[in-house]
Amino acid sequence: MDGQQRADLNPTRGQKGREQEEAQAHELSVTLTVLGSIQDYDRVQVRDVPQPQIESAGACGFRQALMRRLRGETREDTVQRLRDVVCEAERSQDAAVVRECAEAAAGLERLRTTYKDDARVSAELSLLARRLREKGGK
Repeated sequence: MDGQQRADLNPTRGQKGREQEEAQAHELSVTLTVLGSIQDYDRVQVRDVPQPQIESAGACGFRQALMRRLRGETREDTVQRLRDVVCEAERSQDAAVVRECAEAAAGLERLRTTYKDDARVSAELSLLARRLREKGGK
């Protein structure tokens, strides 16, 4: 008997699995919505937070830089976390996740302005945005 057949015999276990999948899809949808709200010159905080958070461009640049250094956060950390989110979105079949992909792609395109002097990070963000647009069908 395979795992699916066992889950079918235990409806509580199957229900918990579905609830967990729905909760994960909801969290991913929220994360994509946050990414879609990125504006030009914003930064994304990814260390020591459960979901990426936006640091507004209007905030004090020196304070932002100091806090990132104290957290030990690097551009590579940011790109890797965003890559993980995009991979998770690509695997998802949830309709809400798919709907949020195009807006998240636009947010990543705006994030490129923050890293316009770093060709590698800018290219990574462009590729991630393209993957999200493809997932969103736009």
